[in-house]
Amino acid sequence: MLATAALTVQAQDYGKVQLFIAQKKWDDAIKEVDRLATDKKGSTNLETIAWKATVYSEIANDPTLLSKYPDALSKSYAAIAELRQKDPSNKIIKEGALRAVSIVYANNFNDGRKLFEEKKWDEALTKFTIAEDLGDFISKNGFSPNKQNIDTFAVLFAGYAAQNAQKPDIACKYYEKFADEKIAGKEFEDLYRYMIEHYSKATDKAKFEKYLAVAKELYPKQKAMWEEYEMDAKIKGASPTEVAAIYKAEAAKGTLTPEQHAFYGGTLAEFDKEALSKLDSLGRIDIKRTSSDAFKKAFEGSNNGLYAYNAAILMYQIFGEMDERFYALRGADKNLVAKRAELEKTMQVVANETIEWFEKAYTILKDKSDRTRTETSCLSKSIDDLTNLFD
Repeated sequence: MLATAALTVQAQDYGKVQLFIAQKKWDDAIKEVDRLATDKKGSTNLETIAWKATVYSEIANDPTLLSKYPDALSKSYAAIAELRQKDPSNKIIKEGALRAVSIVYANNFNDGRKLFEEKKWDEALTKFTIAEDLGDFISKNGFSPNKQNIDTFAVLFAGYAAQNAQKPDIACKYYEKFADEKIAGKEFEDLYRYMIEHYSKATDKAKFEKYLAVAKELYPKQKAMWEEYEMDAKIKGASPTEVAAIYKAEAAKGTLTPEQHAFYGGTLAEFDKEALSKLDSLGRIDIKRTSSDAFKKAFEGSNNGLYAYNAAILMYQIFGEMDERFYALRGADKNLVAKRAELEKTMQVVANETIEWFEKAYTILKDKSDRTRTETSCLSKSIDDLTNLFD
């Protein structure tokens, strides 16, 4: 006997529906329940709506019948949604429509999985959205023996489908539910990264800070990565001079790690020509000097040869800027001659400092037995650059 038998039969109104269901006469059951639903009195009756949810869910659960009534699943879900709205106590659902809820949930979830595997992201998202809604309803109302606040799988798949469908706002809506439960695991780390990156781009400071804090708590081994997100947020949209000022203020506190010094050094070094074109020659030199100093600090705390190499390259670029200034001062005028002489002294100091840091990079990298491709490349370039400087 189906669980729907718990629904009462009043004045024989639902006797026929119940009989047709028991006899599996689904065409007749649909006609009867649709007749009741269109009746002025029956259309607003909660039991009528429950029977409609039941009949259409049973049809949706049979592939043969579903091919004949392809909208059965959506009609059952619509009836369940109407019941939830009109009966906040869920008394009618609890007494006779729970099976309908379970069927609609399971079929939408399974359909969603199939569409997901076919990479039909939007269609999969539609199915998972319904599955997650009903899964949440089941969980929050204690209709499942598994005591949990969310339907983990439905939430995850809804989020993944939305992410793949390029709908980050929707994806993060589901990922938030996951994060609010503080569910961790190596396989979920990218989920937290995606959410943090999205809220950083969206400049949603409150959510960025909230879920960054959760990520730090759940994945303490990724401390450096989370700190990089944090620092990146501090300098988001800042000009080269503003980033340099932020770095100098942070460095003055004496609390930055080698990785954090390197982060600022890299950020300053990566500003493009357009951003730097707004500065004069001295301004560009100051940015490169600050970037080089940041890498020097990073090297001092880590003995990382790549940091030394980056510091040297930036000093070499400063030398190049000065060389252009030197050329611009050409002429026989006494003032120009004096300025060239003064600049030449400074260039010699910069050249010596550049050589010093290339040599540090070379010394560290040549003695490293397990060099990466990048380290091997930097070692080779260090030799070339030193040769040029000594010529």
